[in-house]
Amino acid sequence: MSIQSQNEKTCSSVGTKPFSMLMRIRVFFSVYVLVCGVLLSGQVLAQGTLEQIKVFGPSLAGNLEGDDPERDVFVYLPNGYTRATDKRYPVIYFLHGYAVGAEIYVNGVLHLPDSADQAIAA
Repeated sequence: MSIQSQNEKTCSSVGTKPFSMLMRIRVFFSVYVLVCGVLLSGQVLAQGTLEQIKVFGPSLAGNLEGDDPERDVFVYLPNGYTRATDKRYPVIYFLHGYAVGAEIYVNGVLHLPDSADQAIAA
């Protein structure tokens, strides 16, 4: 009796269609890739840091609103930034506007630093 007919006989007794060997290999390989991806995803995603600093804006000094010319600025530093002092990194400036503070965007809209880590890993 062939393996295929044995599978058909076994599977027909439980009311399911037989899986060919090729289908079993495909399913196994798909599950293997999925599990490896889940296990390695935490290791691949390097975490950067988000620093909050104050920057003095000379053009804001003496403004009509009387606002402080020192503004909070958030700086995302990718993983390895402090160790690779000779490496150059691209810069993205996000200007949030006047009505809303930077904290709202960093925490509530942009979800930093997690979204930056995910973008770099992609």
